Amino acid sequence: MTWLIKRGSALLVLAVAAITIIWIIPAQVPTGMDGSVQPGTMPMIMAWLLGLGAFFALFEGTSKDAPDIVLLKRSALFLAVLGLSLVLTLHVGFKWAAPVLSLSVMLLSYERRLAWMAVGAGLIPLMIWLLFDVFLGRPLV
Repeated sequence: MTWLIKRGSALLVLAVAAITIIWIIPAQVPTGMDGSVQPGTMPMIMAWLLGLGAFFALFEGTSKDAPDIVLLKRSALFLAVLGLSLVLTLHVGFKWAAPVLSLSVMLLSYERRLAWMAVGAGLIPLMIWLLFDVFLGRPLV
């Protein structure tokens, strides 16, 4: 039983890969009309590779089984920022939420150079907004 508990993340990824291969991709990806590569080819390859990696991780003998609490807290904070940015994007729009998300992700990844932070939090979201919303006429939310 201890082996299963310590390999929980690999089991979870294996289950997600199996669910993706069996149900999600066949139900959500339409078949192509013609051509040699169908639209579901790449997602199916990625799901199989994910499942294969998870299967190999189940039997890895030298892996560290104890969770890294600092990394776990950092990952939880990152997921909370992503969730907050999704809520913020839905309420105030991409133009205002994207710079906040970009800046917070850059700070979480220890970026401290002001020039890169200005480009990443200001210029890149502006260019994305201009390209999609203004030039292509496709709303981002």
